[in-house]
Amino acid sequence: MKLSLYHTTLLFFFTFKVIANCSCQSASKKENRIFEKKPTFDTILNDFAKPIGYVNDYSGLYTSEQIFEMDSLMNDFETKTSIQLVVITFDSIMAKSIDIDDITKTIGNGWRVGGDSCKGSVIGISKPYKRMRIQNGKYVQRILSDSLTQEIIDSAFIPEFRNDNYYKGTISGLKSLMSTLKINLENKAKVEF
Repeated sequence: MKLSLYHTTLLFFFTFKVIANCSCQSASKKENRIFEKKPTFDTILNDFAKPIGYVNDYSGLYTSEQIFEMDSLMNDFETKTSIQLVVITFDSIMAKSIDIDDITKTIGNGWRVGGDSCKGSVIGISKPYKRMRIQNGKYVQRILSDSLTQEIIDSAFIPEFRNDNYYKGTISGLKSLMSTLKINLENKAKVEF
């Protein structure tokens, strides 16, 4: 009886070892398949990329002092108006030229820029592709039309960007955008009672 109990125990451990080994190999193969699949930008955004502040400079266009100055400017503006502005820069690895508009919109939604009331705008800038986009939240769209937004891009941001002065262009564009939003907010308040 001792011999058969010994053999049974040995057989049990051997079977357990084989099953455990096979399941580990199977699990590692499944993990490899997951990572072989190219992640979508939504997945990257939701799982990894979280906003750093008001300026998210993924392409390294600005110095830390410049980022601090822009962060302070946008923080003051949000405190006074409750409208949140966020700047994000893209490099050529993060996005293709044709994706800049969609990614800017995805970031606005994913990061909930402007909160539940959509009181915000995302300014997406890509130096490698020489493209930019301002994605306004629903609240901002009511006080700032698409044509006026495009006018701000063309007159305040782009001229300095063409001279490779991305910081100067971004500051100029932000100030113009903030000024226009503030004026439109005051005019809206005069109409509403």
